Amino acid sequence: MHGLINRKNCKISIFYFSGTGNTAWAVNKLAEKLQHYYGNVQLISCESEYDMMTEVEDSDIIGIAFPTHSSLAPRLCQDFIKALPKSSCKPLIALTTAGYMAGDVLWHSLKSLKEKGYLPQVFCNITIGNNMHLPILSPLRVTRPNKLTKRLNKAEKKVDKMVHTITEGALLIEGIKPLGRLLGVIQRCIARQFKSIAFKGFSSDGKCNGCGWCVKHCPVHNIQPDTKGVKILDQCMLCMRCYNYCPNHAIQMTKRTKNIKKYKRYKGPEGKYINDHISH
Repeated sequence: MHGLINRKNCKISIFYFSGTGNTAWAVNKLAEKLQHYYGNVQLISCESEYDMMTEVEDSDIIGIAFPTHSSLAPRLCQDFIKALPKSSCKPLIALTTAGYMAGDVLWHSLKSLKEKGYLPQVFCNITIGNNMHLPILSPLRVTRPNKLTKRLNKAEKKVDKMVHTITEGALLIEGIKPLGRLLGVIQRCIARQFKSIAFKGFSSDGKCNGCGWCVKHCPVHNIQPDTKGVKILDQCMLCMRCYNYCPNHAIQMTKRTKNIKKYKRYKGPEGKYINDHISH
């Protein structure tokens, strides 16, 4: 990355996906801080309309950010990574957010880009909040608001470290040490088997008033209007957006999640409405 340090004419494009706001919070912090050193830092939601070829060709540094899904990139991001065009030694920076541990998810997900000509430079794992508490599938409770302040302070320090490493032109790839790789392998093996057994999809209950919020905001267009409210199809990637942000708490995974005191919904890292975190 030498030669791009502190260049005011350098353009950085960061492509990101955020299910419930954690990754959006992190990339906004990253972009804000990088703007002090580089002339043009832009965030591009993977859900928005854009010309990938043009954006990549016009950028000096490419960034990718996504939440960790059992040590895998979300399916939407996997498709994005496959579609990225070849590059000629373009520096690559990346971050992933997780509720607890991310393992080797960035290296596992992005190593194919090295073969396309990108140069991995700075990959960081950032712990923010757990957004998934579901029967059997995910027994750990969502991160409570009173715990998030401390986590966000630590997360911002991690972003500061990432910015410092980028501006110094140094190399930092997290998750590739033996422990990180072992964690990633274990999580992926368990998740593939366990998800098919424990997750049979979401559904709407009688509280659904047909407002269409989930239809509009599903990143993979997996929800359709229905005479009984909404119909959820079979392409869910468990981003947890509809489940956590439904205005009426009408999205359920079994009858047990109707108990919203036990199965609390995660409202993002700062307790804000989803539109404050995610741009389309």
